[in-house]
Amino acid sequence: MLTAENIVAVDPTTAVADALFIRADIALTGDYTGTLYEKFGPLPPIEIPASGKFIVDSDCSFSATLNVTIQGAPVSIPIRGAFFNEGKEYDGLAIDPGVPYSFAQGKRIGQ
Repeated sequence: MLTAENIVAVDPTTAVADALFIRADIALTGDYTGTLYEKFGPLPPIEIPASGKFIVDSDCSFSATLNVTIQGAPVSIPIRGAFFNEGKEYDGLAIDPGVPYSFAQGKRIGQ
């Protein structure tokens, strides 16, 4: 289980707070499937299927994808970051300029 707090750039002058909780089963290959629970700004909470892959390097940096379907359209968000505090916390950054998500901080809250 992971939590993430994120700031989403809606347009050049507006940013909205975003909070996520992801409960996932992660295989030894790094592939995962699960459920994303999200509260985005003033919108009602959502619960949607999520999948993707984590690749963790020996220096604790990682690359990941988060695959979800939003309003009927598949979205794949590439993320780069680093784990710290013995793998219990992370900082990540969405690296696709076409996706409005920016920076996330989070914690692993279960195994």
